[in-house]
Formats: sequence, C-alpha cells, structure tokens
Amino acid sequence: MLAKGNDLIKGMAESGCVIGPLTWDALVKLYIDVGEVEKADSILQKAAKKKRDKPMFSSYMAVMDQYAKRGDIDNADKMFVTYNHIAQNPSNTNPKNMFSSCSFFPYIGSSSHH
Repeated sequence: MLAKGNDLIKGMAESGCVIGPLTWDALVKLYIDVGEVEKADSILQKAAKKKRDKPMFSSYMAVMDQYAKRGDIDNADKMFVTYNHIAQNPSNTNPKNMFSSCSFFPYIGSSSHH
C-alpha cells in the first residue's frame, strides 16, 4: 500500500498536478499506519516548505500523537513548534486563498454580501 501511495504521488507530480493538503495528509497518515512516524514527519516538513497550501492541522496532530504515544516529547514538541510557526504566518493558509477558485464561495473576504 505504501509503494502504491508513493507511486501515486510521483505520478501526480510528473503530470503537473498540484499536491495539496489533502494529499499530504493521506500520505502522512499512510506512513503512520505502517509505523514509519519519522518518514511521516519528514514528508510533513517537506510539505510545509512548499510555497503553496500548507499541510493540514490534522497531519501535524497525527504525527504529534504518535510521538506522544512513544514518549518522544522532544519530537512532539518540535512538531508543535513547527505547526505554531506556520499558524502564526498564515499567508499561504488563508481560507480566502484556498477557496478563491471555487465558484460557490463568491463572498469570501467580501464585506458587500450582507
């Protein structure tokens, strides 16, 4: 299953598809499910460095939870600090940016819709 997930991501990237937060979240959780928390952490760190949409909060929580279950407080804290940094610099995670191309969200960020 892990190999299929990696192949899918590679295929998406080669096709020019944008690999967004939902895809990163699925890949992170796939690695967690097979017990490779460090690899999930690594993928999450790479995704966080992208200029486009940032990883989902649930991805960070899943990795932090696994580190906490192991008693690995240092890595759990590192994950918390990383997420906190991203949350405080939300330029790429602004909901208006996420939905700007969706025709059913025409009023996001507009004060004239009331």
